[in-house]
This record gives sequence, C-alpha cells and structure tokens, in this order.
Amino acid sequence: MASVNLQEQHWTRLFGNVTTEPIPHYGSWTVFSLENTILRNFQGLRILQANEDLTILTHTNKFPQNDGTFQEKSWEIKKETCNLADGLLHPADPTKRSFSILEYGATSWFPQKLIPGIQFSVEFFLKYDPSNDSIGGIYGDNGVLDRIIMIREQLGDFPCEPLTPLTNISGSWQGEKLTMMPDLRILEPEIIPKLILDPSEGQNQTFFLPDQVVLTIPKMVKLGEAFQMFAGRLVTANRYQRLSVMYNELGNFVSLSNETFQC
Repeated sequence: MASVNLQEQHWTRLFGNVTTEPIPHYGSWTVFSLENTILRNFQGLRILQANEDLTILTHTNKFPQNDGTFQEKSWEIKKETCNLADGLLHPADPTKRSFSILEYGATSWFPQKLIPGIQFSVEFFLKYDPSNDSIGGIYGDNGVLDRIIMIREQLGDFPCEPLTPLTNISGSWQGEKLTMMPDLRILEPEIIPKLILDPSEGQNQTFFLPDQVVLTIPKMVKLGEAFQMFAGRLVTANRYQRLSVMYNELGNFVSLSNETFQC
C-alpha cells in the first residue's frame, strides 16, 4: 500500500498542474562541444496535454521548419502502464525513468543502469518560474562524453538572449538537500553547510553554460567506477539550485538529489 501511495504522489508531482488545454513551452535547443563552443542551435516546442481525469498525458515535440511547417513527434503516457514503482516510464525510452522531487514536473530523466556499448545520457530540469533549463551530457557507446545539450524554455514565446555564464560565486551560502531513492522514497532533508560549484573536487569536467548554469559531469563513464553528475543554476542573486544523480560501481542508479542554497 505504501508503494502505491508513493506512486500516486509521484504521478501528482509530475503532472498535477497539466491541463486539458495544450500549453506549449517555447525552447531554444543548443548543442555544445566539449570546448563549450556552439555546434548547433534551433528552436522547438514541448507540449503536455492531459485527459479529463489526468490518467493519460500526451507529450508532443514540435520543431519549426524553414518552409513554415513543423516536424512533430508525440508520445502517449498512460498512468496504468507508465506510472511504475521505480519511476515514470516515458515511451520515448523504456530503459529510462523520470523522477520528480518537487512539484511540479520532472526533476530528471535518467537511465536505470549504465550498459556497456550503449549510449548514455542524463537530463536535468532546473526550474524557476517562468523559465526551465534542461541540461545533459551525451556519452557515446564507448562511454566517452561526446557533447552537451541545453534547452532553455519559457511560456508564451521563445527565450531572449541568455544571462552570461557563472564562473564563480561569493558570499556565505547554506543549503538543504532532498534525496530521492530508486523506490520513490524521499529522505529527510539534510543541511549543506556551504556551496561549492564543483562538488566533484576536480574529478568531473565542469561546463559554465548560459543562464548561469553549471554542469559538472564525468569525462567518461564505465562499470567498476561509481560516479556522480551535477547541474546547478543561480536562479536569483541569493538562491542557487543544484540537482545530482549518483550511480554505483555496478552502473546502477542509486539516488537523485535536489539542493537549494540561500545566501
């Protein structure tokens, strides 16, 4: 019964604010090289729409074309088959799960397991009304980091020019950390005494991206070595949010965390 309640609560956190009217999030999609140069930039819309009793969600991605048409892809997310005890299964990739720690919407979309010979990617969602930054690294089938993808989204219209990258942070910061386990349990909050932009202590590669987003991820992922990935954003002058995922040496997903720092 507890597991069922956790699943129900999780579904509500994911989709409780989705309406029967299709509401598009206008996005600027950018692909970065490992040298932080822009390889590609294009626009897209992500749209979620619910049925009357919030048991079926339609997720649509639309990409404007030069001839005025749209390239479009849609998925149907059914509560009965997709709302699982280990997270949300999105039909786009059944090997991944979506977790939501805070209301509303996904916090991260990640593989349940690192599998040698298969591409690996984790997507983080850093939200601060009315904007949403989606960030992730793409690893090749050899486990080596290949590129970075960032999606800057907002309601109403496509985003304007982003804020300049954040390369350092000053002041006295204290944070609170919430951690979500593979069975959807959220642990008691943990106090973080100070903010360190690179919590991997140099083990990961750090990317300072637009909108004052900091992505800290391994250059390579492989079985036999545990690893963590971090994505943070300075959302206001005195608030910094960071998400992280942890995998163990067997390549299994261990936990997802959300840290909120105040200065």
